[in-house]
Amino acid sequence: MSNSPESAFIQLRPLFDLLRCPCAEISTNTLECEWSNNAWKNLDIQLQDEGSGDTPLIDQLSNQLINFGTGTGTFSCQIAHPNGTVAEYETSVQHSAPSKERSSWMVILTPTGQTQGDQAPEDRDTLTGLPGRATLMARLETYFDSTTLSPPFGLIFLDLDDFKQINDSNGHLLGDQVLQEVASRLSDALRTDDLIVRYGGDEFVAIVVGVAENNELKQVVRRLEDSLNAPFMVAGEKVRLSISLGVAQSGENWATPMQMIDQADRRMYQAKQQRSGNQDL
Repeated sequence: MSNSPESAFIQLRPLFDLLRCPCAEISTNTLECEWSNNAWKNLDIQLQDEGSGDTPLIDQLSNQLINFGTGTGTFSCQIAHPNGTVAEYETSVQHSAPSKERSSWMVILTPTGQTQGDQAPEDRDTLTGLPGRATLMARLETYFDSTTLSPPFGLIFLDLDDFKQINDSNGHLLGDQVLQEVASRLSDALRTDDLIVRYGGDEFVAIVVGVAENNELKQVVRRLEDSLNAPFMVAGEKVRLSISLGVAQSGENWATPMQMIDQADRRMYQAKQQRSGNQDL
């Protein structure tokens, strides 16, 4: 960061620092950040992830800034977040070159409120309130997009053991109540950036973000299993449930999202066949 009096926008920095929108002065010669406000710093920190570098915001904006060149104007940009969402911003740019040695852009990012990769309002399971398959596929397609820098992640396919017996013995109404409670417990066991969807019936799929190591994913699996340890009240009686789990990791070089889901499903089925209620990772 430079405090040189030759900086093109140095007198305006106190004003820009008051903005809630991310704002930064970027050198046109080096593409380095000369100065940034707190909102830009905070967003940069949020975007940092393994392999993304120290300045992920500039890394994602650099090509558009170079194409913008000189002058004053706006363009739309999309910023990929580690949780898989892609947020759209209106980018305001003003170029200044007080000398041959000093040339920079002042860049202000204004969020439009539009995102890709998170669920559409209609993609909600009416029983559990969880996102559905469309949200799962949108998230995975974002991760599989070769133009998007994606974090390491794990996919967990979950199926309730012997849930059919609960439905047959107590009726679908009570079975639905159990599914609602299961969905709530699984959601509480995950972090904000993770995703849990109802895949269908008594099947759920979780995407766990930022887990590069097998041991990290094992810890999440244990949390999901532990979340169902407490008994469920069914027709005035305590009923215990277990789940079978199948796991797939992004580092296994899947060709398509469905290939990854299908493999996790097969591993879940193998675990269920073993009647162990869990997947040996």
